[in-house]
Amino acid sequence: MRGDPGRKTTDGECRLFLLKLSFRAWRREPLAQFFNVAVVAFLATAGAGAQWVYLQMKPAVRQFAGQMTAYGYFDPLATPDKRVNAYQEIRDTIAVSTGSKAVLVEQEEFLNRLGVRFPALAAEVRDLPPAERDHVVPSYVELTGVLAASELERLAKTNGILSVKTTQARNQAAAEAFRAVNRALGFFAVGIWIVFATCAVQVLRVSARQLTDAVSLLRSWGSGYCKLRIPGLIQGLTLGFTSGILAGLGFYFGIRGVAVPVMQILPATFEALLPPTVREASELGLVVACLCVGVSFLVSRESRGLGARTP
Repeated sequence: MRGDPGRKTTDGECRLFLLKLSFRAWRREPLAQFFNVAVVAFLATAGAGAQWVYLQMKPAVRQFAGQMTAYGYFDPLATPDKRVNAYQEIRDTIAVSTGSKAVLVEQEEFLNRLGVRFPALAAEVRDLPPAERDHVVPSYVELTGVLAASELERLAKTNGILSVKTTQARNQAAAEAFRAVNRALGFFAVGIWIVFATCAVQVLRVSARQLTDAVSLLRSWGSGYCKLRIPGLIQGLTLGFTSGILAGLGFYFGIRGVAVPVMQILPATFEALLPPTVREASELGLVVACLCVGVSFLVSRESRGLGARTP
């Protein structure tokens, strides 16, 4: 092929040259190519991991912000039957519709709870006269779950309920902190994906520039527009395929081994987070491969143009 410049190059020889040209970087600089694959895979894993945590935490933070315990205090003059009827109404309506837990706390139960932490105070209250104790010791319905303002209003309007208190204010500071962390994770995920795209573009651009002289030779053989792009596309496919496999494995095992245990340390609202599945890891690998092929399709124009200007 090289010994006779006037001989026409066959299609088989051209295909073989294209194949060798596509893997020239791996044959000449294998260590650098493995490093490029590792960097691209790490960035994809980090970006996908941050995005997964962001998407998983968003509804959990919203639920945590609404998680509270509401106390519906009975009127001291309400009879035991009236308190039981009010409790059943709250349990069958508000608790069922919201999936929350309703508990009836009578005076004796309240004193038992008080005695766990303050036994002396509980004993002193028990010694009060019954009429005075009825006005000091409350009876209430304890409602625990995600409660909206409308449910709290319904609780306050229940017959026999005198007032309603909630623990919503206790969770606000923690909920705002989780929201701030979640927003930071969202920006971090976007930044990592931008860095990933930049790194892939630079890696494939350098590889495309290394093909300039070979592209010029292909053009002299009469290769068309499509053939001039084949080496760059194969390089992008190779980078995307290997990086995608590593990124999928890193995402699957990394999230399961690091992110899920850490998030389970957080409040109970975050314990229901689902770890990534094999399908999600496979989709990540496919996305990385497609992105690399797309980038190689764009940057291969650079090597084609440089080849055309080469004398």
